[in-house]
Amino acid sequence: MIEAALMGGALPGPWSNWEFVGSASLLASGLLPVAAAMPEGVEVGDLVVALMSPLSEGVGTRMSAPGWQHLSSGGQDYVCAARYTPDLASPVYVRSASNSIFITVLAFRAQGWSTIKLEAHVSPAAPLSVTTSMQNELLLCIGVTPKTTRGWEVHMNGAEPVERVRRSNAPAMQVYSANIDFPHLVSGISVDALSGDERNLILTVS
Repeated sequence: MIEAALMGGALPGPWSNWEFVGSASLLASGLLPVAAAMPEGVEVGDLVVALMSPLSEGVGTRMSAPGWQHLSSGGQDYVCAARYTPDLASPVYVRSASNSIFITVLAFRAQGWSTIKLEAHVSPAAPLSVTTSMQNELLLCIGVTPKTTRGWEVHMNGAEPVERVRRSNAPAMQVYSANIDFPHLVSGISVDALSGDERNLILTVS
């Protein structure tokens, strides 16, 4: 799995609880590069996460903006992350052919965070477990599918997920976050598209 130490964290792990700042989303079709907006209210030091769901997974889509960590390997930049600064470039996505993509940019805030880790990237969804090691870790559970889905279901034991994004039309996306306030095991994590063909990406931030 991919782990990135993002510049600016002074101590190991955040010393304040995570706050959800907001999100900005868009649906784009065609071939031209797509620029996504930052959420309103984002401040210096915030975690910003850019998520992308493609209608055709056979069409490669990459994040071309500088300053972002690419957390999903292969031909699709499903998830990228950065620490917000005034000179951070807004997310820009480039497609290898005409395709529809749904993009969401989320912002979270906590003092003292320094590391984001892709714990798992699986397709189809399968129950996963994560053991947190620090106080106030952020758990992000992402589901994407090229299909229209009649619903999403999230599962986890040991944490309380909060819905941040729900899109059921193709290309679909579901995002949950959970604040893990003390180190422990979170088990049975999955985000299921009831119509199938879902992909799960599980991240922790500390």
